Amino acid sequence: MSFQHAATIEEDKTANNIRDGVIVLSVTLLLALFATIAYISFHAPPSGDTWGHVVRSANRGPIELFDYYLRAYFQGNPRIGQYLLSFAGYSQTATAVINTGSILLALVGGFVVAVGRLPNILNLGHVGMVYLLVALTIACGTEMGQIFFYVPYNANYVFGFGVLLALLAMVRLYGNSAPSWVFPATILLGFLAGLSNEHTPPFFLGVGLLAIIVQLSGIYDLKLRRLHYVAFAALLCGYLALYFAPGQTARYDGAAQQSPIMLFLADPLAGYERMARYLFANSVPYYVAGFSILGIGALIAKRRGELNQLFWPALMLAASCGIAATTMVSPKLGHRLMFASYFALSIGLAGMLYYFSRFRLIYPLAAAVAVIYCGIYFQKTMGVYQKLDAAFVEFERDVAAAHQRGDANPVFDAYDFDFRKTREYTRADVFLSDPEHRLNRMRAKFYGFESVSFNKPVRK
Repeated sequence: MSFQHAATIEEDKTANNIRDGVIVLSVTLLLALFATIAYISFHAPPSGDTWGHVVRSANRGPIELFDYYLRAYFQGNPRIGQYLLSFAGYSQTATAVINTGSILLALVGGFVVAVGRLPNILNLGHVGMVYLLVALTIACGTEMGQIFFYVPYNANYVFGFGVLLALLAMVRLYGNSAPSWVFPATILLGFLAGLSNEHTPPFFLGVGLLAIIVQLSGIYDLKLRRLHYVAFAALLCGYLALYFAPGQTARYDGAAQQSPIMLFLADPLAGYERMARYLFANSVPYYVAGFSILGIGALIAKRRGELNQLFWPALMLAASCGIAATTMVSPKLGHRLMFASYFALSIGLAGMLYYFSRFRLIYPLAAAVAVIYCGIYFQKTMGVYQKLDAAFVEFERDVAAAHQRGDANPVFDAYDFDFRKTREYTRADVFLSDPEHRLNRMRAKFYGFESVSFNKPVRK
C-alpha cells in the first residue's frame, strides 16, 4: 500500500468520524430541547382555568368532550384550541403531550416557512435553525414561559399559530406541484387555522386576497396555482365560522370598551404606553435588526438574482407587524395574544440568517449563541417549575390529610411559592378565602369536598 493511498484512507476515516460526531450532536441537541420542554410541561400543575378542564374531563371520552366543544361554539368559547385543551384535564402527562406537541408543530411549520424544506434531525444546520427560532421567540417576547407551559395559553395560541404555519408550509412545499393528498390536508388545516384565533388570520387573508386580485386582473403573473386558492378559501371559511360563532359574541360581550384603540382615543398618553408595553415590549430592537438585515440581504440577493429566496422571511416580518396591528383593535389584550407576532418575527429573522449561511461564520455563530441562550433559559425555567410542582405536591398532601380527618370544608394554606417573582415563567394561580369563588368550587368538586378555601397568602 502506497503512502498516498494510506493517507487517503486516514482522511476518509477522519471525515466519517466528523460526520458521525455531527449527527450525534444534532440528535442530542434536538432530544435535549424537546425532553426539557416535555419535562417542564409534566411538572406544570393545574392552575387557573386549567381547573375547569380538569373537572370537565373527568370520566368523559373524546366524543363527549367534542359535544361540549360544540355547545361552547354556540354559548362560550368557539376556538378549536378549547377542544384540544379539554384533553389536558386528563392528567399532567396529557398536558405535557399537548404543550410539547403544540410547540413541535409550531417549530416544524416555522422551519418549513423559513427554509422551504422539511427539517432533517441529522443536519446540524437544521437543528441550529430550530434553536434559533426558540431563542429569538423568547428574546422577542414577554412571559414566554407562561405561553409555552400554561396549557390554556399553549393550546389556544401556540397550537393555533402552529396550525396556520402548517398551512403556510403546505403552500410553500407544494404550491407549484401538489400531490392529490395535499388538497384535503390543506382544506382541513385551513379551516382549523381560521377557527383557531381571531387575531392571526386577517393579515394572511388580506395578503391572499390582494394576491388573487393582482393575479386575476392580469396586473402581474404571481404564478398562483390551485393550491393557493384552496388554502385561501379554507382559511376564509374557518375564520368566518369563528368570527360569526354565537359563542364569540358571548365571549366578547361588553368588552369593546377595553380595546387598545378605544383606550388610546380616550387617553392617548396612557393608551400609547399600554400598547407599547404589550405589543412591542422587547421586540423593537429585533424589528430594527430584521428590517436592516432584510435591506442588506435584498441588495445581495438582487445582485445574485435570488430575491425570491427572501420572499418568505420578508412576508413573516410583515406578518409580525400585521398581527400586532390586528391585536390593537382586539377587545382583549395580553402578551399571550402577541405570540404569533413574536414567532412570526423570529421566523423572519431566522430565515434571513439562514440565507446568510453561505458566508459560513454568521449563521453558525448565531446558532451557537441560540443553543447557549436556550440552555440558560430552560435551566432557569426547569428550576422554577420544580419548585412549583413541589408546592403542589405539598398541597395534595394537605388534601389527603383533610380527607383522612373527615373535613368536608377544609381551609388550606396557599402554595409556598412566590408567583410575583416568576411571571416570565409561570402564570400566577389564585388562592382566595371565598369558597364560592369559581376556582375554589372547581377544586372542591375535583377533590370531593363540599367547599374549599384558602388562608390569605403570606407575602415574604
